[in-house]
Amino acid sequence: MNKIGLSNTQRFYYLFKATENYLVPIWPKRDVVVNAISGFEAYASVLDYQGFDVIGMRDSLWYLDAEENKTVTQLQNMVYSRNENSGKIYGSAISKENLAEKEYHWTLKAITHNASENKNDSSDIYDVPFRVDVTAPVFDLSVDELCVNPDSSMFVARFDWGDSSSPDIRIMRFQLEQVKENGYSVVANLPSLNHVSSKDFAIAWDKVSGKEKLTDGLYRVKAAAIDYAVPNLDAYDFTTDLETKIILNDDSESDWEKLNTYKFNKTEKTTEFRVDRTAPEFSFENVGGLALDSFSSEKYASFKRPSRNEGFMYV
Repeated sequence: MNKIGLSNTQRFYYLFKATENYLVPIWPKRDVVVNAISGFEAYASVLDYQGFDVIGMRDSLWYLDAEENKTVTQLQNMVYSRNENSGKIYGSAISKENLAEKEYHWTLKAITHNASENKNDSSDIYDVPFRVDVTAPVFDLSVDELCVNPDSSMFVARFDWGDSSSPDIRIMRFQLEQVKENGYSVVANLPSLNHVSSKDFAIAWDKVSGKEKLTDGLYRVKAAAIDYAVPNLDAYDFTTDLETKIILNDDSESDWEKLNTYKFNKTEKTTEFRVDRTAPEFSFENVGGLALDSFSSEKYASFKRPSRNEGFMYV
């Protein structure tokens, strides 16, 4: 800017950066739950300000143990991958499995360069807390009776947490399958569930589409569930989208097939029962009787009994 009172040839220019550097994690999000540590990314920018630039990023992983920070990985350089919105995205080199289930912290340190002073600054630090969970959901699936008539029974199966004290099912699916000689055939998809927190509940027959067409035979209910832990950002976005579809009752078979391509904490349980709609059939042979006034022992003793057929029950 011009210095007031000086000639046009006497000017002073001032460069003043009045904005904070922008440092934000892409994955993991703050306070999410993961079951694997891979694909961590962060976005760093100085908002395209003249003379300033982000020239590198470093990160480390640690947790708090007995009020003391425990380092999982030492500070190491992150890999620059691409530009986005006048900033840079760096990927972490950290990849860990089989970590203990607890709260962790991912610490980021951006290295910025000031061109006017020709020096670097690494004072910008960002901390991202997250939790590791590698335990699949624990629950039980059971039936009230091993042989049922869907026309007179109220419930197909029952769900309960069993010994699990911390319900953490995010998405759950129930299917009714018929047992065949060469495997299983899906006959009905029951409405999917999200954020299951009930200790126990029953699945009613009126939720089974086409139950009136079920023929006699052996069937099973299959339940599949995942918890809130996700392995990466793509899986996080997928479950968020699938959860919305479940709320709208719009989830499809292709959605559940794609879910199986990710490494979620997943549990599957089945329970079998038999459908029987056929009433008992029986017949009488050689039926005989006595007159009502003929109950003397002599006449009863002379009554000719039919020969016993071991294939029948006698009453």
